[in-house]
Amino acid sequence: MMKEPPYWQNPLTKEFTVTITSCDKEGEHYLIGISENVVRAAGGGQDGDRGILRVDGATIHFHNTAKHQGQLVLLADNPINPNQTSQLIIDIEWRSGMMQNHTAEHIFVASIKKKDPTYELGYIWIDGNRGVVDIMGPRLDFDIIMETERRVQEIIEQKLPVNIEIVNADELDAEIRAREGVTLKHEHVRIVSVGDFDSSACSGTHVFNTEEIGAFKVIDFRPVEGGTRIEFLTSKNAIKEMRTVYNIALQRKYEHPFEMEQLGIIIDRAKNLTVERDQLVSHLSRIIVEGQNTDLIKDITFWKEYLPGLDMKEARSIIKDYPMDRKLAILFFIPGEKSSLVFWTNELPENASHYISEIVTDLGGRGGGSKDVYTGGFSSSPNPEKIYEEIVSRLHKRLSH
Repeated sequence: MMKEPPYWQNPLTKEFTVTITSCDKEGEHYLIGISENVVRAAGGGQDGDRGILRVDGATIHFHNTAKHQGQLVLLADNPINPNQTSQLIIDIEWRSGMMQNHTAEHIFVASIKKKDPTYELGYIWIDGNRGVVDIMGPRLDFDIIMETERRVQEIIEQKLPVNIEIVNADELDAEIRAREGVTLKHEHVRIVSVGDFDSSACSGTHVFNTEEIGAFKVIDFRPVEGGTRIEFLTSKNAIKEMRTVYNIALQRKYEHPFEMEQLGIIIDRAKNLTVERDQLVSHLSRIIVEGQNTDLIKDITFWKEYLPGLDMKEARSIIKDYPMDRKLAILFFIPGEKSSLVFWTNELPENASHYISEIVTDLGGRGGGSKDVYTGGFSSSPNPEKIYEEIVSRLHKRLSH
């Protein structure tokens, strides 16, 4: 039977004495070789261990573990002398996060396959913060994903034991989930069983009991070629994310009263309002262009607009669509608690800043720009209409000289 690394049976053991065999610089990192197989290298869809080395009073941090030319190496930003022993201390919080995320991934995939066995496991990535998994097959819709999320949480709360077994590859039961070709690549296969719910071939680190996962939350899903990508969090990361999102909603609830059960309807309405706003801006653009508020100053067309409700991007978009076929000076002023403006020129002898920069600064604002475009703003503008009228008046004088 194969010799098991300590992280398979005792993944929470965090301190070991190791022998430093080499230290080579590669790119921006140092690859520190060790002879003892006590940390898990990145592979099989799971990130590598992190931690520190302590020797002669010095502390060397390593931020990943890998296999390099057949040797186990620690990736560090600083070197260490080889041919000596060192204390290696694993970042157990990072490893525990991977254990929680990896077992949760097994439960999620098993839940999907129990519902429809034709689904297959695609890309997978597990680290100490999150998990990502591609479920290959027909696209998973929101209802199926949420139903599976609830099922995963149920399994967590059932406090099922997670057991490890090493078997000969040729003895692998057909009921055990395994990647295609795994029995051809390995003489022995490690089986991770979550109670009677699921058994899967896996070389990663796992919790001892589903209770240790604590919480499971899908935070994103999107289509990928041939399937659906799921991103999730577990334990305190899941709780933190849910708390953050809920608190954002809770704050808005007291600023603009609504019932939490109405949140979905409110978001749908906000989406519709965004569409309606885009249509309104498009309509407003046509009205502004066709019915411009312009003055002719010598041979310069001075077009100015006071545009409450628009943002800078929308204002610039209207100007960009306007034909620049003569001498032009265009001022769009967007009022608010922090008013902003854009001043656009065409075929004038001086840069845009020449005409407006001093005016904006004198009125308490700031700004800058390129040859033909100046953008500015006012951090405090209790009377924006008065500021606008003053800018228009002074620009008249500057443009007429």
